[in-house]
Amino acid sequence: MSTLRNLLDSSEDPSRTGYLIGCFITQSLSEEEREELEQWIHASDRNMRVFEELTDPARVDEMLQWIATSKTEGRLKLVKQRIKFTKERKVNWWGMAAAAMIVSVISITAFYFLRRDKGQDQPIAAMNVSQDLQPGEQYAELHLPDGRKVNLEGVRDTAFDGIRIKDGAIVYEASPEIAMHEVVVPKKGFYTLVLPDGTKVQLNNASSITYPSRFEGATREVKITGESYFDVAKDKAHPFIVHSGDTKVQAVGTAFNVNGFDGSITLVEGKVKVNDNVFLNPGQSYANGEVTTTDVATATAWTRNEFKFRNVTLNDIAPLLERWYDCQVIFKDAVPDHFCGVIARTVPVSKVMELLQGAGNFNYVINDHVITITN
Repeated sequence: MSTLRNLLDSSEDPSRTGYLIGCFITQSLSEEEREELEQWIHASDRNMRVFEELTDPARVDEMLQWIATSKTEGRLKLVKQRIKFTKERKVNWWGMAAAAMIVSVISITAFYFLRRDKGQDQPIAAMNVSQDLQPGEQYAELHLPDGRKVNLEGVRDTAFDGIRIKDGAIVYEASPEIAMHEVVVPKKGFYTLVLPDGTKVQLNNASSITYPSRFEGATREVKITGESYFDVAKDKAHPFIVHSGDTKVQAVGTAFNVNGFDGSITLVEGKVKVNDNVFLNPGQSYANGEVTTTDVATATAWTRNEFKFRNVTLNDIAPLLERWYDCQVIFKDAVPDHFCGVIARTVPVSKVMELLQGAGNFNYVINDHVITITN
């Protein structure tokens, strides 16, 4: 690794360069970022060598082996691809055909090498973990109108009151009466259900949905807190309406994400109308009164049990960790670094912090469900 380290130690702007190379490897560069990275690569022969070292398949494998501290990442399968990076030149790189954790290790390792202090040769993380925290899992409670609270943890197949649990998800059968039901997901949980009309709903942690056991009338209306992903059953005669705080989202047959934590609506396919006057097309988000083009894969990463970060700060990441690991994140010092990468949500919090620390310039301590961040 010494040759690689010597090359990287001379980078003028390791934070920005690490971010760009990491996003290149994870195929998440914008056009502007792609141009910026191209200019950096062609600025000097040294920059070209650094880029080639970081994206070379042998180096990728070497970096993975170097930072591996457990078998969490699983077996690595690399599939060689050839892509055109600029009009003048083609670059060979290795695409990832393994789990999201592997992608995150490569992306964040690129940041780590570029952020190294010159001449240092130290382990990837100087952690202080007195109590590690395990990730969330499938868990929810079904609240019935008679006051019953049904714990759905570990329930795979059963039926009661016109409700069926099939393969660990709620599926509604014919309901003789209309009653309001609520599914509540705590921190460290997630759950999937199929509403009486066939609409599939995925609930993120610290979220809930209230809905009727049978839809009647001109519309199909539900109310949520937190974050949910909807794959709406098509029924043009009966629009599907989601209420999240003061926001109303109307659809017919569509897939979209509603994030009540940050107030955003992200459309994956179809069309939705927000608050009766804003229309979204696929790939657009609505938040704070504005419609913007967005990275759908980032907004919906949680539905694939992933964290996906795209140029976000540790302050942006902290609430996600707090809800998924049921912990508190305390900042003793400011951390200005920005992060880009994909990390599986199936790993302990110490692994997430180890990878983030490798990408940034901060220290942390995990103790009694509290993560304390310092410089």
